[in-house]
Amino acid sequence: MIIIREITEIFLMVSLLLSKQTSEERHISHMQYIAWPDHNVPDDPADFLEFVLKVRQRRMGMVEPTIVHCR
Repeated sequence: MIIIREITEIFLMVSLLLSKQTSEERHISHMQYIAWPDHNVPDDPADFLEFVLKVRQRRMGMVEPTIVHCR
């Protein structure tokens, strides 16, 4: 099951629920920063800092590892 949490021009955040026939479930949060220019750096860091804040808010209280990636 896929639940789209938030999509902007800057980032997307999606929640996934993976399950097997053994009734084992995995909850996965996919957070992708998509505004990073190809072969360059952003002109203004505000968008990236907003993304970092969103990731920190979503991660609050979690102990699982996080992988964050750009395109």
